[in-house]
Amino acid sequence: MEQIHVEKAISEAVAAFQRQDFAGALSQLQILEVPGLRIQGANYLRAVCHLSLEQYYMVAPLLALELQEFPGNADAVQLDAQIKQLAAMNSSLAVVANRPRKVLLCGICPGDTGTGRFLSSLIPVAKAAGYEIIHPQDIGFNAGEKICIGQLQACEILVLHSQNIGWDLVKSLHTAGNTLSFYVLDNSFFCINSFNHRPSKLGECFDCLGNLAGCAQECTPRPFPYEKQKNIGFLEWLKQHSQNFRFYCQSDPQRDLVLKHFGPSTRAKTVGMVPSDLLSEPGMTPESRFDMVFHGEALAAKGLHYVLQLASFLPEYSILVPCSEEEIRTSKYDGAIAPNVTLRALRWTSGLRDAVAACRLVLCPSQWSAAVEGALLKSFKVNGNVAVLKTTDGFSKVIPDDVALQLPDNTAQAAEMIRVFLKNLTCNRERARVWLDQYVASVSIESIFHGS
Repeated sequence: MEQIHVEKAISEAVAAFQRQDFAGALSQLQILEVPGLRIQGANYLRAVCHLSLEQYYMVAPLLALELQEFPGNADAVQLDAQIKQLAAMNSSLAVVANRPRKVLLCGICPGDTGTGRFLSSLIPVAKAAGYEIIHPQDIGFNAGEKICIGQLQACEILVLHSQNIGWDLVKSLHTAGNTLSFYVLDNSFFCINSFNHRPSKLGECFDCLGNLAGCAQECTPRPFPYEKQKNIGFLEWLKQHSQNFRFYCQSDPQRDLVLKHFGPSTRAKTVGMVPSDLLSEPGMTPESRFDMVFHGEALAAKGLHYVLQLASFLPEYSILVPCSEEEIRTSKYDGAIAPNVTLRALRWTSGLRDAVAACRLVLCPSQWSAAVEGALLKSFKVNGNVAVLKTTDGFSKVIPDDVALQLPDNTAQAAEMIRVFLKNLTCNRERARVWLDQYVASVSIESIFHGS
């Protein structure tokens, strides 16, 4: 290649990089990919462009090539050291160097959250099936960790909590030639809010199911604050490539949603879910304290707003809501809090379990198409008298009417149903125990590690 053409390509590549046209810079650098032509900094610049485009699988090989050919390139040495320093902070990434063939990749670390406890219970099952475990130190991976994980190749990767892993990394792993499966924890596969509910609309929202262009203006990505169009763009990519993936679902209604969104030929299987601490819970407690307890996170999608509105129609009954007023306002609830509502910032292990066990009726009225929620199953376990919201495609759909009190969206009507339930001293505890035992026996979570 003539020197003038080389200099022109380098100049245009640098100019494109400086105006943050990383794809354009790579296009110019591609001109220089001629056998025998070695240019100091070219592979370094390629690596930085791929990093900026979040194509993590390309970064480390290009840096290694730059350092092999030009070990004195200070910029490349510095970037390589930064990447390794960031990745070294996460001990679970040590397995990448061993070129594992099976990996359980989770965006949340083992811990005291619902997903954290669930992951803790999965780890021994995964290891027994030959899987290595990779997870962040807290929530989400930094750039160095993503570059390290991006080196996985020809690997079977089971993905949990894609949003916290990073949609960019998920896409990069697929592009690198790995085989991906997803354990579907929520509805982030079609809803950028993860829980298909929005405050301005009662109950479940299906505007984006099969039609990602239907995303409402009020909706924003969560739990990670991705740029909205970027999040939608990834979901469009996921839909386009969905036939390459396997989806493991928590319930038949959730599997129906997967098939409706991606198409009937999608490989989707119901395996269920059991919270790690469910089986260790003691039995039901008949003693009564609060008449009702809301068991869920301080989110509108989990039913918080619904319960607060419900309380005003049931002034004769006491209701415990286990969060602070600050959390309620953070959830964008601007209504009055009825005087029969008691607010206490409680967690399951710091008083909430006792309150749920002791009340007359547990309220678990999720507004979204919830699959299996640990709060609901534990409410059945420790109490048995549970009210849920009647949904189109949520887990409540598979619960018999004589096991859970199925409430409508209309809170005035729901209040009257609860009033009748409590006045009649209705008790579903025995039926709930039988149903819960049958459900737990039906769960086949270990199948997600055997590709079945």
